[in-house]
Amino acid sequence: MKISLVIPVYNSEKYLCECLDSVFRQDFDGFEVICVNDGSTDSSLEILHEYALKNKNLKVLSQENAGEGPSRKRGLQNTAGKYVYFMDNDDCMESCALQKMYENIERNASDIALVDFYLWDHVKNEKKEHNYIANAVKGRDLAVEDIVFRHYEIPKFVVGAVYAPWTKIFSKSFLDKYDDWYLPDKIYSSDCPWHVQSVLRAEKISLCPHFLISYRVSNPDSITNQTANTERLFDIFEICAKEFQFIDESGFTELYAADILQHQIWALYANYRKFQDAGIKEKFYQRAKYFLTSNRKLDGAVKTLTPPEKDVFSIFMGYDTSKESELAGELQEMRKRFEELVSRLNDERSQKEIFIKENTLLKSEIENLGNSVEILRNSWSYRIGRTITKTIAAPARLFGKNLW
Repeated sequence: MKISLVIPVYNSEKYLCECLDSVFRQDFDGFEVICVNDGSTDSSLEILHEYALKNKNLKVLSQENAGEGPSRKRGLQNTAGKYVYFMDNDDCMESCALQKMYENIERNASDIALVDFYLWDHVKNEKKEHNYIANAVKGRDLAVEDIVFRHYEIPKFVVGAVYAPWTKIFSKSFLDKYDDWYLPDKIYSSDCPWHVQSVLRAEKISLCPHFLISYRVSNPDSITNQTANTERLFDIFEICAKEFQFIDESGFTELYAADILQHQIWALYANYRKFQDAGIKEKFYQRAKYFLTSNRKLDGAVKTLTPPEKDVFSIFMGYDTSKESELAGELQEMRKRFEELVSRLNDERSQKEIFIKENTLLKSEIENLGNSVEILRNSWSYRIGRTITKTIAAPARLFGKNLW
């Protein structure tokens, strides 16, 4: 068996057929599909059984709802392939996807091969190339598919990268070396630490820069879109802590300190903005303040923050409460709008002054031109010329012919 696909499935009846159809349309032989039904309450399990009847290489496993982490772990335990690919149950893959992945990871003998993808708005039927791989290695001499590296050689692929498991295919022997992969129960965004953990451990990482996966960005039922105003947003503190722990234990804290802090700031801010309940929002705010000041190993990274990052950092660190922070933000926004208004007013004044100057100049030029015409009309040469012209033109008017 060349490749094992592991697909956790939870209440995905709307998109599951589309996902599975794309899998079984592959121009590739020698793969198996392991779908782990994670306690679905819709018709997902029935759909899986229907596909299993038609596709002998599909294995269906079921369990009580435990989350994506345990579902991936259960699927991994049942794989027989040389390589393992984890797919989301609402995404799709190109018909050449498994062939391209296999060729890359096999040729480079990699532990992990990273793949690129489309951002897919299925409502608008629009796909946009993400292109994160080519952008990260721009300017290198080697062809992208010939680049094989360890994490510290291209740090952009570690922190702040695309964390999702479906952006990489793994060597099964690499995954089997460890029994402590970070695949926790029902933790939101657990992909982040697992990604960091895996790329830090990999001896060889290769790049497959083809757009092979269509990542559905317009699914309101996805886990990503179901977390607003819930306690699950607090999982980000464990996620950030685990991410730092794995890097610190690897001995690369200094190399990644700036990236870690930047990621923590933006991740905390993104979740903070999702809360609507003032009480829960304040609770999150206070915990974020403590979290950002408790890790002394990242103190030196503060000076590396960009102006936008410093602004976000000050939202948590510059005030005592979330209410004060929000009021300060509103005041800053009002000042910004006022400054823009003043700038526009000054621009309008400048434009008016320019118009007045140009208008005055035009009037002056018209007046000068009028004076020149008057001088010309009063000159002897003009009068003699007019007399000669009238004399010559008279016969023409008389006979109706052009004598010129």
